Amino acid sequence: MKQKSRFNSTDPPYRPLVLFTVYDHPKDFPDEYVCRRWTMHLSVLDKHEPFARGTLEEVRSALPKGLHCIGRYEDDDPVILEVWV
Repeated sequence: MKQKSRFNSTDPPYRPLVLFTVYDHPKDFPDEYVCRRWTMHLSVLDKHEPFARGTLEEVRSALPKGLHCIGRYEDDDPVILEVWV
């Protein structure tokens, strides 16, 4: 029996999941804090251009309003400070 897809053209519109990951001086930006936006569309993950600032507060201030910080996982790379959704 053919398995039916969970999503099809008759499904109502959905909102992609957007995450903002804040990094503490990653290798590609060793002198700054960085935020990278990630967007999940169904099963596809899109990575967007990062933005960098001199301080953590400047990065947080540049995030879109209305986000919530979900912290980080213990197993995350040590340069990951927090994730916002």
